[in-house]
Amino acid sequence: MLTAGCGYLLMLFSSFSMDAKSDSAADSFLLRLSFFMVLFLIVLFACNYRNIKSICLFHSSKSKFTRACGIIISYLLVATVLTTSLAALSVAISSFGH
Repeated sequence: MLTAGCGYLLMLFSSFSMDAKSDSAADSFLLRLSFFMVLFLIVLFACNYRNIKSICLFHSSKSKFTRACGIIISYLLVATVLTTSLAALSVAISSFGH
């Protein structure tokens, strides 16, 4: 648990200390948050948090390759939806600023 906590803090630190080139503070924050969430999703899928692999695509396949492809596709779908949502939020925030 201590190792996981240190890992999460390292992900958080690396995400929010990266150089984000953007026009506004909100865009910069959302970019850093998006990067952190993508890293966090990798941990969730890789460590099977709360048995997340059981809801992935092709989870009941007998082939390990097919199950692995399903996990990767599921991760990419979730990451895409998450980053697209944050990008839409960024556009909405910037439209209120004008």
